[in-house]
Amino acid sequence: MFSSVTHSNEKTDGWQDVQNEFYSDADQHSHLTFNRNSLYSKDLSDHLVEAARISPNDEVLEIGAGAGRFSIHLAKVCKHLVALDTSSALLDALKSQQSEKNNIDVLCASVFDLLDHFKKISLDVVCGFFILHHLPHHDKLFGLIKTVLKPGGRISFVEPNRMNPLFLAQAIFDPEMTWDAEKGMFKFSASKTVKILNELGFVNLKRERFGFFPPQVLDKFPSSMKIQNMIEKIILFRRILPFILITADKPS
Repeated sequence: MFSSVTHSNEKTDGWQDVQNEFYSDADQHSHLTFNRNSLYSKDLSDHLVEAARISPNDEVLEIGAGAGRFSIHLAKVCKHLVALDTSSALLDALKSQQSEKNNIDVLCASVFDLLDHFKKISLDVVCGFFILHHLPHHDKLFGLIKTVLKPGGRISFVEPNRMNPLFLAQAIFDPEMTWDAEKGMFKFSASKTVKILNELGFVNLKRERFGFFPPQVLDKFPSSMKIQNMIEKIILFRRILPFILITADKPS
């Protein structure tokens, strides 16, 4: 079902060392594994799929795929998915899971080594969930992504909204998180990201906030999705909705 892991010879610096150490043990990050009954994961995946206009003919790269929490959802709607992560432990956990389609390859590498693994203009979509705030050098990052995207290719990323107070509480009290690994979410700026994308020549830039309930609520009480859909429409709550979805296109 899954390809063998390909390891990168990247030279890590401080930021990557923190991430590599933090995600070295998949058992400590059980929330990153795929759960077919998770309404929370499916809702986030559906938002990204719709925004990125992912189709059954698309070649898709998911950056920071981890243990596949969202990967298998994405694989169901595209032709081929490459799940990229720097943690071989998390990718091994992904490989151990069941997928309804035989269309996922895993790649253990740094996103900054994209050109070592992908030809230019070879991908239809590059996407990720909660990964941008872990990465430095966004101008370089999106420049590389633009290089491997086909003309008309799309990018789509879901990030935590730092204005939502629950993320601070999660970063402090969740035993599966550490401040050093997660503090980037409080520095991440959607407006700066959009500015970088605009300067690099991306078009059709869009931002939207969505969501409300954490997985502990949505997955236990599916009927809460109806309440969430209503809350998303209330202007008063939009500033603190927990997720920011950023999408853009490479010009055709």
